[in-house]
Amino acid sequence: METIRYSKIFLEDLETGNGTSKVTLADGRVVTLTKIRLPLVATAQTVAIAANAENHTETFGDIGTGDYQVSPEFSWFSTYIITSRSATGFTIAFGSQAPAAGGTMRYEVK
Repeated sequence: METIRYSKIFLEDLETGNGTSKVTLADGRVVTLTKIRLPLVATAQTVAIAANAENHTETFGDIGTGDYQVSPEFSWFSTYIITSRSATGFTIAFGSQAPAAGGTMRYEVK
């Protein structure tokens, strides 16, 4: 295996998503590069939950995979189950309804 070192990396050099892509180098060789799953290392998000809600669907940009974990925290006491998950979001069902005044959910996708 040959390692080629470059002095700088620019945003245009990186491709996010899942999987690989083929690139043709200046000398004509074709190499396979692994895409970077940057959205999965995003910071925690906080969203409003509707009054008396029993579930919530959260959408985000396409991260290229539905293979991730959701770690939620609620402003009220509740259990939860993730009922669906895709590359563009997830649906969560609450064991206890959101409060009558509504609530918040803080979550991380890992």
